[in-house]
Amino acid sequence: MTPDHLRHLGTAVLTVAARRGAGHVRVLGSVARGEAVEGSDLDVLVRFEAGRSLLDRDRHTLDEAVRI
Repeated sequence: MTPDHLRHLGTAVLTVAARRGAGHVRVLGSVARGEAVEGSDLDVLVRFEAGRSLLDRDRHTLDEAVRI
């Protein structure tokens, strides 16, 4: 994943995160280090609103939002 891909995906990731009660989205791993290659995944860290948790997430929605 290149920085251009990340910028393109940023809006989609932030939108899905907000719908699930998450914010303060941070990119980790190879993408953050600039070492991503074709096929690299996107690792993110988020902070959930009070009363929300990982159980509120929808992995399928996020996977579809970031598919290139």
